[in-house]
Amino acid sequence: MINKSINQLCEEAFHIAKSKGWHDEPRETGTLLALIHSEVSEALEADRKGNQDAIHTKMEKNKVRTYKHGNKAY
Repeated sequence: MINKSINQLCEEAFHIAKSKGWHDEPRETGTLLALIHSEVSEALEADRKGNQDAIHTKMEKNKVRTYKHGNKAY
């Protein structure tokens, strides 16, 4: 697997999310911060369990998900 910088991973994750409809409407700062916290918490938990490939695994899964999967509002 090619090593990528955190900035490269962030940019790739943004483009995946955008292609799935997650950036169609503007969001308030509090919502964005809460969503960031949620994602970072997932990454921390994977690291604590020794799953170093968690970010790459999740990004690959997200690439094939349907548009706005999970029926979430945000």
